[in-house]
Amino acid sequence: MLDSSKNENQSIHFVIASSGNAGISLAYLCKILNHKCTIFVSKDIEDPKYRILKKLEAQVIKCVGKTSTLPGGWVYESLKFYNELGPINKHYIDQFDNERNIEAHYASTAPEIFSYFKRQSKPLDYIFLGIGSGGTAVGIQKYINTRGAS
Repeated sequence: MLDSSKNENQSIHFVIASSGNAGISLAYLCKILNHKCTIFVSKDIEDPKYRILKKLEAQVIKCVGKTSTLPGGWVYESLKFYNELGPINKHYIDQFDNERNIEAHYASTAPEIFSYFKRQSKPLDYIFLGIGSGGTAVGIQKYINTRGAS
């Protein structure tokens, strides 16, 4: 999801709405690449995720809305913030409505899981996932549907 924003010569201000995991990944990359990162989360974010984000020096904004896409919600508020940043070098990471999110898990996560079990000569009967944006689950399901579960 970051490919379209690669520019090694300029600092970029990244903005994302996150349930935590994608935000942590983005905050880590921004820290090592010296980019600014603002992450919008639910007020109910788990404390360990919040602490990791702060330790990675991300600007974290807790949103109080009950519905993510309505005023007060983390997706709504992140887009509003992004649009109000003005004409700076900025990039919005839209993990919730981004086909690349699904494709990344289809191309990497799913093959890695199935390859591991194949190398171990063990059957894979179930996959349990935590759901944030849904990209991991949909990418793995797409892989299973196109390649079979064997």
